[in-house]
Amino acid sequence: MQKNDSHRKMFTRDGYINQQTLTARIPYGRMNSAENGCGWIAAFNVLRRLEANPPAPEWVAESLLGGIVLWGYLGTWPFAIIKFLRRRGHEVRWSLKRSVQKRLAAESAASIFLYVGPFLRWRDFQLHYVMLYPEVGRKVRVLNFGGDPHFESLDRLDTRLSGGTFTLLIAVNPKP
Repeated sequence: MQKNDSHRKMFTRDGYINQQTLTARIPYGRMNSAENGCGWIAAFNVLRRLEANPPAPEWVAESLLGGIVLWGYLGTWPFAIIKFLRRRGHEVRWSLKRSVQKRLAAESAASIFLYVGPFLRWRDFQLHYVMLYPEVGRKVRVLNFGGDPHFESLDRLDTRLSGGTFTLLIAVNPKP
């Protein structure tokens, strides 16, 4: 496969990044984005949703390098993503409370959901960001959550992620 083919295939038909594994050519800290780029990918997808001319993925990754944790081995610090989105002029709210997270996700133009866990065994440890935005009814479109982008209810998404020991939702609305 040509480098350009891989680059094109990392985008959905409507321009979002959904296949993190296809971002390996984009470095991020001491690793590549296929391994630890879910934070900048979620931020890119939010910009794709909210801005008429979003920046290139490489620019978003480079802009968030100052927010990587342990040289990128643990991805991106969530408050670096919040600061990045605010600097672009967007209204950003965040919550650690599950009951508030569902409401914010339903009310916001786009959201980033971070889930961490379980901590029972190190090899089972997961830390991952996904981007979602509301659609018809109480369904959301979920991106970079494995497989094709898909729609599901907030309740179902919450149930699927309830095994996480920690969750954070970053709710974003366009520039006021």
